[in-house]
Amino acid sequence: MLRIHILNVGNGDSIIIEHSDIDNKKSFGVIDSNTQKGHIRALEKLIALGAEKLSFVCLTHPHDDHYLGLLEILKYFQGRIDRFWTCPLEQYVGAGLKQLSKVYLDIAKNTDDNKIRNSIRELVGIFKHIDETYQGRWDQITGGYNLLAPSGFSDVEFYALLPFLDSKGILTKWLKDGCVTYTNNHNPNHLSVAIMLKYHGVSLVLGGDASSANWNKHKRRYQGKNVKIVSQAIKLPHHGSKYDCTDSVMQYLFGSDEKTYALISADGCTHPDRETLDLLKKRKIKPYCTNFKEVCGNNISTFNAIPNGIDRDFFARLHEAREENSAITPCHGDITLEITPNRTNMASICVESETKNFCPYHFEDELFS
Repeated sequence: MLRIHILNVGNGDSIIIEHSDIDNKKSFGVIDSNTQKGHIRALEKLIALGAEKLSFVCLTHPHDDHYLGLLEILKYFQGRIDRFWTCPLEQYVGAGLKQLSKVYLDIAKNTDDNKIRNSIRELVGIFKHIDETYQGRWDQITGGYNLLAPSGFSDVEFYALLPFLDSKGILTKWLKDGCVTYTNNHNPNHLSVAIMLKYHGVSLVLGGDASSANWNKHKRRYQGKNVKIVSQAIKLPHHGSKYDCTDSVMQYLFGSDEKTYALISADGCTHPDRETLDLLKKRKIKPYCTNFKEVCGNNISTFNAIPNGIDRDFFARLHEAREENSAITPCHGDITLEITPNRTNMASICVESETKNFCPYHFEDELFS
């Protein structure tokens, strides 16, 4: 059995991959981390699941909503992590982690923003830990369709899809400048690792914050070359951003199969975008969002009919959240994608969510006016 736990950490990613073999021996992997109200959700979840070691830890890109809390995870499992993956930092920059750390620390000294200063210190701490613990022996992931082989996942195929190593240019400048936040001129999402998993006939993509430019580049390079990216479940890139979940990207990832799932880790305020939800609705794909999106509440008052048994108190909470401009209102909360092999050695998919809240995008078009 394979479980993908997408944790509710606001606008960020924190993903745990849990695998049980035929003897019920469990293996665990971590992709990214973000804190929520001071809690390192991934570490708390790993402890609750009984994880004693990790097959791998992956930092998709050095953007703070993907690495906050990661240093504590590395320290907690010190000596019990088989592989550490990052985007190809040294190959992009052409410099070691010590030099890169110095760039970031210089920026931390010259900023009055405590949030940026603290996030830089944590990133430098991660770099220091990598340098001392792995001594240059960590895996710097490059994409295309490259096979990864984490321990304990013998019947799961892992493929690195992105980033491409030739995507340098402004990325090198961005890293050397030590930029830790997204701006129009510095887009760390071009660095982001994206991974595909294949398990007993089911494939899923964990899109990180991979940019639409990189997905389109992947499409140009691999379409028609017997490389199938279309998957039954996608953790949408960049938290459901309209800029990186364009119609062409959605077509490339989902294809035309309606029996698919979109998993969205977002704060519900800045992401996911309305345009992304509308694209999913057009394709009849059910979205599972960690947090409530304001526009979903706007749709409630336009229903011709509301199915029986729906929690009407939830409607009231949606409208109240909209009126108060609430920062985070959990919708599905934590999301778990479960893939279970059957007797024919194929697998079935189900999605479990922390809450059972009503989602208007899960119903047919006739429910919308």
